[in-house]
Amino acid sequence: MIADVLRHRRTIWHLALHQFRDRYSGTVGGVLWAVAHPVLLLTVFWIVFSQGLKLPGTGNQPFLLSLFCGLVPWMTFAEALNNGASAVTGRSFMVKKIAFPSEILPLTSLVAALFTHLIMLALLAAMLAWYGRAPSAAIFLLPYYLAGLCLLALGFALILSALNVFFRDIGQALGVVLNVWFWLTPIVWPPEMLPAGFSTLLEYNPMYYVVQGYRAALLGETFVAPQIGITLGFWAFAGVLAAAGAFVFHRLKTSFADAL
Repeated sequence: MIADVLRHRRTIWHLALHQFRDRYSGTVGGVLWAVAHPVLLLTVFWIVFSQGLKLPGTGNQPFLLSLFCGLVPWMTFAEALNNGASAVTGRSFMVKKIAFPSEILPLTSLVAALFTHLIMLALLAAMLAWYGRAPSAAIFLLPYYLAGLCLLALGFALILSALNVFFRDIGQALGVVLNVWFWLTPIVWPPEMLPAGFSTLLEYNPMYYVVQGYRAALLGETFVAPQIGITLGFWAFAGVLAAAGAFVFHRLKTSFADAL
């Protein structure tokens, strides 16, 4: 599978770019919707949770900065999974062609989500400048956490895209699961709100590692290496998930054309 991905890297790039353009084609705002969506979401959360419920930011950071640093990886993750789950069923006309490498489709959805990710990072950079925050040496950890986010999303996308061909309920249930997962991850609320006995449960949520890592990289004043214990747990889970996803996809892809 890795060899096929490397061989068709140009195809992945063009398909991802086409998918990103299709998302906003026919709209008046075009790509500006990629900016409007997180801005509107930030505004609603700020009004409800900061002004209404008076929730503090994580680690005594301004609420908007803490919130946006958590939303950036989450929205990329959610987009990669939503589009990845329908990557095969949505391009059935390609999958039915014997020579087409269907394993590149979930990766294409991930690459397309990274285009939105770059736009949100640019918006976040503008917000950091507005607050007078200059990046510290911790910013060099950002590619590391982005790599973890990509591996985690790709593993889920491979499994979901393959199973969704045979069980179409997966695509419908995914939205519900992601909504629950969002509120179980300390994005809007600070992890300090949990009692000491329950705070360790967050370590079993792989997106907690990514979200807190983004905050540490973007808002941290000094370079702090990730904790060894939770780091080993995260990469072990993400690695096994990606390997399992590749295995499941490889075993099922020969039946895609018949099921579609």
